[in-house]
Amino acid sequence: SNTPRPQPKALGRGPHQPRPCPDRAPPARRGTCDLPRGSGHDSREPLAPSSQALADWGSAIHAKFEMALKEKGNVEVEKYGEFVDEVGGMIGGFADIVEYETPDKKKISTVADVKTVGGGKLEKIQEAVKKAGTSDFAEVAKQLDDNTARQLEDYFSQLNAYLKIFDETAKAEIRFYDREGRGENI
Repeated sequence: SNTPRPQPKALGRGPHQPRPCPDRAPPARRGTCDLPRGSGHDSREPLAPSSQALADWGSAIHAKFEMALKEKGNVEVEKYGEFVDEVGGMIGGFADIVEYETPDKKKISTVADVKTVGGGKLEKIQEAVKKAGTSDFAEVAKQLDDNTARQLEDYFSQLNAYLKIFDETAKAEIRFYDREGRGENI
């Protein structure tokens, strides 16, 4: 169905199940669409070649991150966690980056998600942050078109779930990287 998705009402409305990402799926599931049934896609439907290429490129940039961050003793990459939500049931996911205060990894300081985006979207987000004069989501969203603001809302919902899973007192970040820059700014 081509019914538009309802726009979320507010950031922080509770944890949501992170959507599986094809570029981080187990090898047996790569190349399939992980959108839920009823969303207009069959979950076993192969990705379009251009979408698969973008997923593969994202995988390469994520791998570069993992190599760069393995050097740091206070960081874990692709860390899995889960919790049980009274309404949503079991919610789990892989945080791209979990940073700890010290190498003993007892207290989490930051949970970050890496997003590889096209240069146009990256410039749009950077310009919105500049116009807003802050990185506060509510203010930045006012400077964006509805579609980009909705995508950012989805990203923040994913981070809300990671905070619930790992440590709600930690700082949450989305780290955007230009996929066309081949991860050179990592």
